[in-house]
Amino acid sequence: MQFPPLWPPRAGDLFFLQYDASDPTDATWLNKEMLSIESGRELDGKATIIHVGIIITDAGDVLETTSGETTIDDLAKVYAGSLITIMRWDGMTPERAQAAYQAVQGQVGKPYPIGRLLTAWLGIPGHDAKSAAMECDVLAAFYEVGAGAKLQQDPWDYLPESLYRELLSSPSWKVVFTGSMRVAGLVTGSGQDNALVRA
Repeated sequence: MQFPPLWPPRAGDLFFLQYDASDPTDATWLNKEMLSIESGRELDGKATIIHVGIIITDAGDVLETTSGETTIDDLAKVYAGSLITIMRWDGMTPERAQAAYQAVQGQVGKPYPIGRLLTAWLGIPGHDAKSAAMECDVLAAFYEVGAGAKLQQDPWDYLPESLYRELLSSPSWKVVFTGSMRVAGLVTGSGQDNALVRA
């Protein structure tokens, strides 16, 4: 089996979910709305990143805000067949990953901030951070800032595509993996049995 050079993922890595236009069921209504908002903001008018999450353990547990709430789930179980890119900051250490998680763990269980999505869609500024969860991109940005990573924007100002593009162009971030983990043979089993393969 051929493993990517930086495999496996580690605590502190970010994963970005890419929209697969060939699969009409690939994105939820929320993903599609975010793509619409992002495409309107990006200079080339073409956004492809529909979600970002944080890998919080070396075993592949992820912290993410979905259309329901901020939860902890399993990367391979949920995203094995999806098109993803996993990225790693050069300065991440286990200690920094732990500090970053502590900075955002209070978000777990909070409901999705649909009101902020609507204000973004309407182009109205403003954030209500206390009553609901941070969006996936904001959560990831605050996590990385909590670890000590330097970002170019205020964490509240990111969308999944803008965070992805910034990190992709930064020399201090490396791509750990891109593609489908299942197609690459990096997961075994199916459904509840999916598990990250270790070299």
